[in-house]
Amino acid sequence: IIIILISIVVVVLLLITRFSLSKEEVLNKFQSALINGNSSLLSHCVKMENERVSSKDLQPLIESYNKDETRIKKVVNEISKSGESGNFTLESKKGFLKEKYYININNVTVKFISNVKNVDIEFSNKRFNLIDEAEFDVVPGCYEVIYTYKTDYGDITDSKILNLMENDTIEINVDGNYITLYTNFEDAKVFINGVDTGVIAKDIKNY
Repeated sequence: IIIILISIVVVVLLLITRFSLSKEEVLNKFQSALINGNSSLLSHCVKMENERVSSKDLQPLIESYNKDETRIKKVVNEISKSGESGNFTLESKKGFLKEKYYININNVTVKFISNVKNVDIEFSNKRFNLIDEAEFDVVPGCYEVIYTYKTDYGDITDSKILNLMENDTIEINVDGNYITLYTNFEDAKVFINGVDTGVIAKDIKNY
């Protein structure tokens, strides 16, 4: 029985030691994860606002650094020397046998506004209808936003790439196309994209 208890204690101590990363181990894993684009490895050495982050949610951060070794090594160097760099801070907490280190990521706040109401937005894993404004806290990184504005004469859809490394306000400008109508038939009905506008040619100049 004593041998079994000793074996259990040894195994527990080994597990604790294994998952308690030193400062050097954390920095090495962090650098390796960004350089190799490995979000799974990154999730084991970082937290956001001191909470666990899934590898899926860390993908935009991976894409933002785009395996740029020079940029990544500069960030790691700064963290090693001063304990922080941009959105990253080296943190530690006392473990059973030794200090456990991790890199804390400060989230960024993105606010969406638009020049029109009722724009359908796809951003990260979110879908929402933008009426006035919307605000989210996200992992810093590279994101795509897709927006659609529905009109009686067709949908206006566009997208843009956002590199969110600090708090930002994103204005969604929906640009519809105007047409100028010239015709010799002033009483002709006007159709746009196959839809009857309800007006005749003489009553429309720019639309």
